[in-house]
Amino acid sequence: MLSVRVDYALVGRELEAREAVCLVFDGSDGRLSSISSSSSCPESSPKFTIAVPPSANAHIHSSDVQWPEVGNDLSLEELVAPPRGLKHLLLQQAGERACAEAAVSVYRALGRMGVRAAADFREPAAGGCLPVRETLATLGGLYTRVVLMGRPGDPYGLEGCDGIGLNSPLDVDPKRMRLLRKSGMRIHAHVAETREMRLEGDLEAALDIGVDTVIHGTHLSREDLELLREHGVTLVLSPRSNMWHGVGLPPVAEAYRVGVKIAFGTDNAAWNMLDPWDEARQAMLVARLQGVKDPGLPHYILKGLLSWGYEALGIEPPALAEGADMCSVALMRLEGYEAGVFRRSFSRYYTLLKIARGDLLQPVCTISGGLLEPA
Repeated sequence: MLSVRVDYALVGRELEAREAVCLVFDGSDGRLSSISSSSSCPESSPKFTIAVPPSANAHIHSSDVQWPEVGNDLSLEELVAPPRGLKHLLLQQAGERACAEAAVSVYRALGRMGVRAAADFREPAAGGCLPVRETLATLGGLYTRVVLMGRPGDPYGLEGCDGIGLNSPLDVDPKRMRLLRKSGMRIHAHVAETREMRLEGDLEAALDIGVDTVIHGTHLSREDLELLREHGVTLVLSPRSNMWHGVGLPPVAEAYRVGVKIAFGTDNAAWNMLDPWDEARQAMLVARLQGVKDPGLPHYILKGLLSWGYEALGIEPPALAEGADMCSVALMRLEGYEAGVFRRSFSRYYTLLKIARGDLLQPVCTISGGLLEPA
């Protein structure tokens, strides 16, 4: 068996906060066999500060990582609107092989940040889903499970895609989308990223199609958010992208008050770093700026990051529970000032959001050979 002592752990699907726990992993299959008091751990067991499930990145555009910070002086439409936005012209010029390799480089980076699952919107200009799927097939495996979202109308078709990612629900045939939805394909759609998009009725079109997830929602009203909740639609927030492109702040506070399930996505790799913890941290600050100081806020945001994001991708969320595999448990060791702040904190959920970063959190399966000692 392998054992580890942890000062603070978020346990189960509800991320129950527990102090001073001992996590024991079975030596034969690597699964978590028990969660008990840290006093039950052998003295030789290594000690960490925090144990949490790994994060999910519920919305990325990966292939534009080839041109970081391109077009800083352009509007959002000039940058990303298909088919003539600068990004799409660059993707087309680069070719599908280069775009597939760029995407895989992003997936590897996500794995190094402990991101267990991600949804990637594949643009037609980048060659759609199939070149990426073929590139992935040549690899020995990635830590991050990537859900490839294709675009209807893509000349490459939807071959190799896991679902559908809509630039706008106003640009597609709703009848066809409903048929694809009934066939089992999940549908994610950009909605209300700008005020103009919302005034055109993109939310109504998305709900008519029956989308599973809406992206951005920057200009959704309270009534709009209530509709999302009633339809069981997840809202993926990308506050850093919204601020970078100057389109507004997402309605994090109202989503919390209404009770909409949220998730986080880092959006375009050209302009935003890939760690979804950064996105969650910004969302926390936006909600407080918007007037929410409820102690339940950080727990809500952590559920979006560590649980609901997986649901948006159609994946069972990982949890620190008996039977969990090593890759479903991430550990963080804090030292010095940060360790002192965390241990003295009056709200460790808040402090966790302020401190945690993907490069600090390591899945047990990636460190078990060197840091965990036999019990």
